[in-house]
Amino acid sequence: MATAAQSEEIARRYGLAAIPESVLRLTRLVAGQDADLGLVAKVIAQDKDLSNRLLRLAHPRATSPLEASPDAIETALMRTGMGSIFVLAMGDLLMRAVLKTFHTMLGIELQWVVSPGAPTCSSPQVVSEVAFSGRASGRVFLHQSEEASRTITTRMLGLGANDEISQGEIEDAIAEAANMGAGNFLSNLCDAGLPCKLSAPKTARLESFQLRPGPAGSREQMVFRSPELVTFVDICVDEWNF
Repeated sequence: MATAAQSEEIARRYGLAAIPESVLRLTRLVAGQDADLGLVAKVIAQDKDLSNRLLRLAHPRATSPLEASPDAIETALMRTGMGSIFVLAMGDLLMRAVLKTFHTMLGIELQWVVSPGAPTCSSPQVVSEVAFSGRASGRVFLHQSEEASRTITTRMLGLGANDEISQGEIEDAIAEAANMGAGNFLSNLCDAGLPCKLSAPKTARLESFQLRPGPAGSREQMVFRSPELVTFVDICVDEWNF
C-alpha cells in the first residue's frame, strides 16, 4: 500500500491534488475483511466531500443539499450498505486515474464536475466497459457523445479537426483510452491495498446509455469537463460479491 508521502509525490508528478488522508483511511478500512460501519461513518463524517458523495448516493433524487450530520451519515450507510463504501473508496482512485490518463495520453486537462449542476449525458453515446474483480467486483464505464469521442480520437491520432475518421477508428481510440484509464485505476487500487483483475474493454455505440439498476448506493456517475469536451465515467459495485 502506498504511503501518504508516496501518494503526494505521485500527485505532484501528474498535477493532481494529494489523496486526502480521509480517503486513505477509508480505503484501508474496506481493504480489510471486516469493515466496521461505526469507524467508516466516523471517517466519512470528518470529510465534507465524502459526506456529500455518500448523501447523494443515498438520496439520488434530492434536488437540494442535504445536511451531513453524524446521524444522517449513519442512516445513509445503513440505507446503502457496503456497496456505497466501496464506491466512495474506489471512486476517488478512479477519478485520479481518469485525470492522469487524459493528461498524459491526450494532453487534455479535465475537471471533475460535482453535481448538482453537472452536464447530463446526450445521445447517442460511444461506451466502453471494463469489468473488475477482487475484494470487490463491478464495472466501470467511460462514455461520451459522438462529438466528444471524435475529439478524443483526433487528439490520440494527432489529426486535425477536419480530417476524416472512421467509426472503427473512433471505437478503437475510446477502447484504448478506457484501457489506459483501467491500467491507471488498477495501479491505484493495488497501491491502496485493493488489488483487482480487470477485463479488456468492450466498446459499442448506443442510442441511449443507462446503467442497469443494481443495489441502492452501489453506483456513482462522475462528470468530467474541459474546454474541448465532456466525458462521463460510471462505477458500479456488485454488492453480493463482498
